[in-house]
Amino acid sequence: MRPFRLPCGLGLIIYVAAIALWLVQVTAVASNADILMAIAANFEKNPRLDSWMPGTDPCSPPGWEGVACDGDIVTNLTLSRQCFSDTPADVCASRRAWPRLIGQFPQEVLYLTGLQILDLGNNSLSGTLPEGLGSLPLTYLILPLNTGLSGILPASLGNCTGMKEMHFNDNNFTGPIPDSFSRLVSMKALAMQNNAFSGPLPPFAVQDWKNLTYLNLNHNQFEGPIPLIGAMPRLQQLYLLGNRFVGSIPPQIGLLPAIQQIEIAEMKGITGPVPDVFNRIPLRDLLYIGFANNSLTGSIPPSLGELLSLELLALGNNELSGPIPASFANFSRGNLTSLDLHNNNLSGPIDVLFSMCQGKTCYYQNNHFQEGSRSTQSPVPVPIPVAPVMTSSSNVALVAAASAGGVAFFLALVCGVLFCCWKRQRQLSDYEQQKLPVETKEIVLSRSSAGGLVSGADEYSLAELEQATHNWSRSHCIGEGGFGHVYKGYLHTKNGRQLVAIKRGHPNTSRGEREFLQEIAAMSRLRHKHLVQLIGFCDSGGERCLVYEYMDNGTIRDHLWGSLASAGYIAWATRLKMAIGAARGLEYLHTAVEPPCIHRDVKCTNILLDAQFNAKVGDFGISKMEADFDAGATGVKGTIGYLDPNYVEYNELTTASDVYSFGICLLELATGKPVIGINGEGQRTNLLAWVIPLFLEGDIASVADPRMVNQYPAFSLDAFCKLALACIKKDPRRRPTISDVRIELERIEEGVLVTSSSSSSEGREVVIRPLSGDGCLSKRVMLNPFSQSDFYRRGLDYTESNSSGVSTTQDIEFNRSAWSGQITELEGR
Repeated sequence: MRPFRLPCGLGLIIYVAAIALWLVQVTAVASNADILMAIAANFEKNPRLDSWMPGTDPCSPPGWEGVACDGDIVTNLTLSRQCFSDTPADVCASRRAWPRLIGQFPQEVLYLTGLQILDLGNNSLSGTLPEGLGSLPLTYLILPLNTGLSGILPASLGNCTGMKEMHFNDNNFTGPIPDSFSRLVSMKALAMQNNAFSGPLPPFAVQDWKNLTYLNLNHNQFEGPIPLIGAMPRLQQLYLLGNRFVGSIPPQIGLLPAIQQIEIAEMKGITGPVPDVFNRIPLRDLLYIGFANNSLTGSIPPSLGELLSLELLALGNNELSGPIPASFANFSRGNLTSLDLHNNNLSGPIDVLFSMCQGKTCYYQNNHFQEGSRSTQSPVPVPIPVAPVMTSSSNVALVAAASAGGVAFFLALVCGVLFCCWKRQRQLSDYEQQKLPVETKEIVLSRSSAGGLVSGADEYSLAELEQATHNWSRSHCIGEGGFGHVYKGYLHTKNGRQLVAIKRGHPNTSRGEREFLQEIAAMSRLRHKHLVQLIGFCDSGGERCLVYEYMDNGTIRDHLWGSLASAGYIAWATRLKMAIGAARGLEYLHTAVEPPCIHRDVKCTNILLDAQFNAKVGDFGISKMEADFDAGATGVKGTIGYLDPNYVEYNELTTASDVYSFGICLLELATGKPVIGINGEGQRTNLLAWVIPLFLEGDIASVADPRMVNQYPAFSLDAFCKLALACIKKDPRRRPTISDVRIELERIEEGVLVTSSSSSSEGREVVIRPLSGDGCLSKRVMLNPFSQSDFYRRGLDYTESNSSGVSTTQDIEFNRSAWSGQITELEGR
């Protein structure tokens, strides 16, 4: 009988092993579900997590939203609203349709021991990253645009030696780059922009990250010299803008064989010459060099003129001297579209610019070019791909001077000098003109605590401001608004000696010191590259002052119909760029803080332009101060024409009110006309009463700014106006959010890029290169700009249909009665 006992024993062993394996599998299922439910407990209720049901298996069909597995191991947790250039349109639309996750960063992710991809981007998460995060086998860590994430980066992330990409941008992270990151030798992309990282850029970042193709450190507090960055053979995009680096630009950048885009800008501590090394870079690769707003000296290296692949060259606002290199004539046969040399000490003849700037955008004002050349000053730099507008005899002379000589040249020279002198006095005359509305409970101001009130803005003495403005000299006054007069002057800031705009408050305020400082503290925390930056303040000697960055190119209003309109029209692509920038700034105000920060006075006067015509939203967050200065006034406040009818009728102010106002701005950009103006007969005109009938009749050509001379794709302007009219729907619940608006504007811009290379309406392959440094890596994608549009999918069209199917404008008709009795004055336009 004993020979039969062995098989029985084996059978028992096999049986026990099978039971054990089943128990392990059941335990794994329960463990995954329990861990994910614990992660979900960190968030407020969100429909995106409706599929996360206890008792079900996240790794078995139909699975859980955002969860992917390899067998029973969770390897991918993607609950992102972020889209990159290679994200399919339908996936992007699906992500953007979900509401943001609100809550704390889930520490429980540490229990997903097989997790390789963690993507929680573009939500509303707060808290710090757990130190043990590096114990996971992560290859992608995507956490951008949460704004509430803070603290230092865990040193343990250096253990993730298989890491390919890390995205920390647009949060509140602090501290240095951990030394342990030297082990991340497989990393291809690192995005850290728009945080408060500090310390030096460690040498290993440029010595050991040999696979890195994308490095973005823009707008942080990194300091010290820029390390020698020549040993990065695959680096394509390098962005170091807006930090505290000092010293010279390393000449080793000429040893980067794959480099396409370089931006080392907005740092007054960057000195020395522009490296004369660009003849070493393969000419087919380098597309963008951005060295503007530094303290560079010396002459412009002739080797730059050999870069025929170059599309943008920005050297403006430095201390460069000497003549324009003769090699710049090569740009006339290259790919260059934009050249910025303004605000330097350049001299010599300027004729080479006239020969190479035909059909290009060239900024070269405020230099010392040789008298007797074609012009000693350029007009204010407006992106004009074709000839300037010829609406008067002086403009005709100005254009003729750029292409001919003789008597017309002499007349243009005189007119140009007079224009520039007048422009410099009035460049920001409308920086701030109108008072903001009264208080709203949704404004984020006054939520600061008493201790450590102002940490994001510098305090200046009254003596410093008086010295900067020559004792509040009238010659330094550039505008006046509800808060007070606006002056320009130079102050010593964190970036060195800097031209700033100083708002001097009215003296009759009753606001207490504590409340004033609380509001300054809140304003200083709202930091975004598309918001005009608050640099500092003064609360001394009975004076209340605010110090802002100075915006070189005034306001959108100035260029559409204001003091700078005669210099030439704004190209359609540039108008799209302005609209997208302003939308991004407003999106930050509406989504980065809770409750949302409502601007309440969005208008073209409050959208300012920097030296590269990037749009920044100004005058946000000071409405409570201005209301205090005008405490005797009652009723709705704001700017006539931009006011949300729902606010006027019911005194209900929401983020949708800002969207309405922004819709008016979009119409002004499309038409080049003010929302309320005066015609040639001295009669008041209303933009909406004119635009809406024309648009519904399909008369796009009449809607467009005639100065654009049909230099725009018809579908692009049509989509742009549809979006604008959707923003001004009477029912605020049916307006798109500002995030929707921004997404659609970006789609429209992509459509423009596509149609510029082909007349076909089919989807086609294009290369999207984030020249601003905001995107990830350059990717090839298939675009059909509006077929997958989330905005239009949801039916937020600009018209309504009645029961007979006939379109009506009832929902977008402006409400004249809501404004009756409210018009006390019109902006001077």
